[in-house]
This record gives sequence, C-alpha cells and structure tokens, in this order.
Amino acid sequence: MSEPLIKQIIRGIDVSNFDPTPYTDPNVIRPLPKQEEFLLSHNNAQITFYGGSAGSAKTIGLMYDVFQHVHDPNFECIFFRRTTKQLRGAGGLWGKCSSLYKKIGATSKEVEMKITFPSGATARFSHLEHDKDAQDNHQGLEYSAVKLCGL
Repeated sequence: MSEPLIKQIIRGIDVSNFDPTPYTDPNVIRPLPKQEEFLLSHNNAQITFYGGSAGSAKTIGLMYDVFQHVHDPNFECIFFRRTTKQLRGAGGLWGKCSSLYKKIGATSKEVEMKITFPSGATARFSHLEHDKDAQDNHQGLEYSAVKLCGL
C-alpha cells in the first residue's frame, strides 16, 4: 500500500529556514510564509483576495498588511466582521489588533473601536451583518483600505 498523499507532501516541505521566534517571543511581529507571500505580492493592486480554510491565519495576514501604511497620516482602514461579537468577543479581531498595534505605538479608543497610529493613520472596526449596516454607517465614506474578515 502506498503512503498517503498528505504524508508525501509534509515530508517534502523544506523547514530548514523556518524561524520559530514569532511563536516563542511575543514581542516579535513576523508573518508566516504564506502571509509574507501575500503581503509582498500586491503592492500596486487596488483589489486583492486572500483566502483559505478556517484557522489558516488569513485575518492576521490582513492585520499585518496595515503595517505597510502606518506612516501615512491620510491612511484610513476599516476592518469588517459579520457581528460585533466576532469583533469584541474573546480572541476577537478588536482585541488582537489593539494588542498587536500597541507594540508599535498605536493607541486605541474602545468605544469607537478605532486605533490611531503615531502618524495619524487609523484603523476602524465595524460589523456588517445586514445590507442596512453598510447603507446607514458607511455609504459615501472614503476608506484607504477595506478588510473583509470572514463575512
């Protein structure tokens, strides 16, 4: 009987340059290889798609993408999740981003769900459960980047 395909694939992965530091030192911010590939691949793109299965760190890749713009005082990003619970709940996007961006000097306003970087660049967070949410709260606004996380 031949070896299962997944074992063949895993055996063929080169991990000689893998650096475990991001997972052992909480003060190191570093993307996983697929996140890094995504971040480096779309410098001039107006629209990018980054997909994968549940738990594949897509949202963290989008969080890291903001680092490319934190020095631009005119940068205004918004992250959307389907519900506020997904933003604010245990392990939610708001808490993760607040903790991550604080490491580079950003401040957060809990009630507004807004993070401001030292340059003045901002990242906001909102739910987008119904069409009416978009119409009532975001129609006509101009964002530099829109991050749709698991809608």
